[in-house]
Amino acid sequence: MKLMHIKSKEKSGKRRWYIRYRWQLLAFLIPIVVAATAFICQGVWPFGSRGISIIDSYHQYVPFFSELQYKWRHLDSMAYTWHGGLGTNFISIYAYYLASPLNLLLILMPRNLIMETFAIIYLLKIGLCGLTFYTYLSRRLGKGGLTAVVFSVTYALSGYVIGYGWNIMWLDCIALLPIILMGLEKLVHQRDGLTYGLALALCIYCNYYISIMICIFLCLYFAVQLILMKRKTIRKIGAAVGRFTGYSLLSGAFGAVMLLPAFCTLLSTKSAESEFPTAVTFYTETAELFGQHLAAVAPTSLTGDPNLYCGLFILLLIPLYWMNKKIDLKEKIIYSLLAAFMLFSLNMNILAYIWQGFHFPNGLPGRFSFIYIFLLIRMGYEGFIKRSGWPKYFWFLSAVPACVLLGWSVFHQVENISDIVFWINIALTGIYIVLIGMAALRWKGRRSATIALVSLFLVEICGNSVYGLCANGTVDRKGYYSDQDAVEELKGRVAAQDDSFYRMEVEERRGRDDVTWHNLPGMSLFSSTVNAGTDNLMRRLGFYAVTNKYSY
Repeated sequence: MKLMHIKSKEKSGKRRWYIRYRWQLLAFLIPIVVAATAFICQGVWPFGSRGISIIDSYHQYVPFFSELQYKWRHLDSMAYTWHGGLGTNFISIYAYYLASPLNLLLILMPRNLIMETFAIIYLLKIGLCGLTFYTYLSRRLGKGGLTAVVFSVTYALSGYVIGYGWNIMWLDCIALLPIILMGLEKLVHQRDGLTYGLALALCIYCNYYISIMICIFLCLYFAVQLILMKRKTIRKIGAAVGRFTGYSLLSGAFGAVMLLPAFCTLLSTKSAESEFPTAVTFYTETAELFGQHLAAVAPTSLTGDPNLYCGLFILLLIPLYWMNKKIDLKEKIIYSLLAAFMLFSLNMNILAYIWQGFHFPNGLPGRFSFIYIFLLIRMGYEGFIKRSGWPKYFWFLSAVPACVLLGWSVFHQVENISDIVFWINIALTGIYIVLIGMAALRWKGRRSATIALVSLFLVEICGNSVYGLCANGTVDRKGYYSDQDAVEELKGRVAAQDDSFYRMEVEERRGRDDVTWHNLPGMSLFSSTVNAGTDNLMRRLGFYAVTNKYSY
């Protein structure tokens, strides 16, 4: 009887654990299930012969995964590699592409599933984006539950993550941003900087490039929190400045093991030749820029307008945030100005140059738009959970921005807003505004209308994410692995006959970093850390050489 009682208590404890963390689990799992559904629809392995490693992840990231796995399994030096580029600094490659702790999965996975390991890590990272954003919402805005889960899924499946998620090394920082900002708010308002310091240190370690943008934003966000600080005194402000400076420097010192070698390497790349712009220019028309907020707009994967989508419902919530009597006016003004500045920065060349590490990137515009998305969702969520402060009679004004945007897009004939996109957004706006009205009015069906609103929002986000991932496309998995066994056999034959120093290349290339993929001592290389001197030499010798890649 006693044994049965103990087992019963253990089962009860497990159930309680699941119930206690059910919302966190949902925030983590829903983005993974949605993305996995899109991949299954496209026949991604094991449901077909496709892979998700598109664009640069096909040419660079998967081959670098192969090299990292090779080094770990052969206990090879992490400082340098002969597998590509005539020999190159591997620390800089590791610092930019491979520093994520989740890459330890490569040790466990077989070599013939490296592309699939890439997909697994991608899914885990977008799940973590949902989990960390839920943590921020539930702890800093004081309300968790299903609504917070839906808004967290919105962050994890935003246009930025869907469009640029194949840049898998950036996603660690996207996932850590909510924790960093939560820590910064605790540092200012609760005098506790430990969370901020640890999260920022890990962020800098995982990817110094996206960390540059986050660090710039942290200076602005810290100023915002100082303005919003209650019962300010010079002493309290000075103490907050001291804590912010101290923890930021400590975090940077922790990441110095990556920052210093990477910085020295970057000074020798083509990016170091970038000059500060002297004339002010804007990248796109206002109508096109705002059109990126709409549902069913194909995400930008390489070139185009910045990815700004985080749900049409958010556009309707921002006016309600402003009209909400429960939210402090100073807070509304500060967060709105910060979001407006971020949006302006995305379209203005000088500000974009500064945000993106003091250089103009090659493609992938608006690489810091995830910060703008974070701010929009945060404001929208606060406006929604405090809906008791919504205006009783003027709730319909929430539809004005969306309607103006749609009308403007038709008048200006915005290219990425087709007829079907227009009508989808018109239909969604109409349904949303009816449900908002039902939720704003004081009647018995208010709760049902609120549930319907949140449910429709979730359906919108999930549907748009599946569409976006399908629009991104896939690659042929079989072709990627087709020559692996043959190259291994030939490499073994050469090694058995010749132990001297020699070069090997794949005559018919599939990707830019085939020699790295096959762990061959070749000369071809495609990397953001390519040495400008080597690139110039290759060009003079008659090889193919363009900015950050050269090949046989």
